[in-house]
Amino acid sequence: MSSMSRFSVLAALSILAAIAAPSGASAQATLLLRQPTVSETAIAFAYANDLWVVPRSGGEARRLTVYPGQESDPHFSPDGRLIAFTAQYDGNVDVYVMPVAGGQPERLTWHPGPDLARGWTPDGRRVVFASGRIGAPVSYQRLWTVSVEGGMPEALPIPRAYAGSPSADGRRYAYQELPPPNNQWRNYRGGQTQPIRLINLSNYEVEKLPWCGWATPFSFCLIATSPSTCTPTTPRPAR
Repeated sequence: MSSMSRFSVLAALSILAAIAAPSGASAQATLLLRQPTVSETAIAFAYANDLWVVPRSGGEARRLTVYPGQESDPHFSPDGRLIAFTAQYDGNVDVYVMPVAGGQPERLTWHPGPDLARGWTPDGRRVVFASGRIGAPVSYQRLWTVSVEGGMPEALPIPRAYAGSPSADGRRYAYQELPPPNNQWRNYRGGQTQPIRLINLSNYEVEKLPWCGWATPFSFCLIATSPSTCTPTTPRPAR
């Protein structure tokens, strides 16, 4: 058998083996599930530029969005019936809301700059989002709210905020002023987590919570009393 014939046979066998063998994607668990949000009965997350929902008890995930464009930042309403999210449709990034059961997304923001979904007000009537629409001369982020029925957005009384979460009674707001400076995590060694601040919306007093920098997770969990100490649970990786 000539060398060319042997090469052809080997190539054909390789193709048949690849077809017959299960793909790595199907044999392994689904990876890169991002931005989870939890309600009383369900979990929503972003995967492959779409939003998915799965029962908290487990089961098969249901694809919630099928529209052209990228969806991200899902947030359940307090009653768990609606989900607010960020979507890049028709070339613009805006905030949308839709039923968790499925349906047509309703656009809530119309500014030409990017608007990013950040959550809900405790009563479930308004969606919180971040926008740099009035920042000058630099477009820095602030938190705004907009009714689920639509209408003009209203700014929260926080001069600068990228993300945040209200207390259950709506009297206080935990927030971060700045976004992570770099979302590329390859060779990340820490140092990019921003401190969390707590503002009292009745008198606008701001408290900066204890901050270990690299040891503080980029998330919000508003508690009744602030921790008095900040103790790292893991050592900082060496550079």
